[in-house]
Amino acid sequence: MLLGTLIYGFINSVILALVALGFNLTFGISGVANFAYGAFYIFAGYGAWILLNTLKLPYALAILGSLILTMVLGAL
Repeated sequence: MLLGTLIYGFINSVILALVALGFNLTFGISGVANFAYGAFYIFAGYGAWILLNTLKLPYALAILGSLILTMVLGAL
């Protein structure tokens, strides 16, 4: 139980650190706060949730599908 909680906490910390790093990198280089980065993060999470709960896809397939949908949205 404790090990699972520690692993879950570590994974969430790494994800949030990557988001913060992306914000820091875009703001540091351009000097403009780009909130689209956070919007894509939210879109990917919400897309994965929809694929998991509505379409009942397996976890790995839902994450892959969400990643592809977010990449397509980002390319537009």
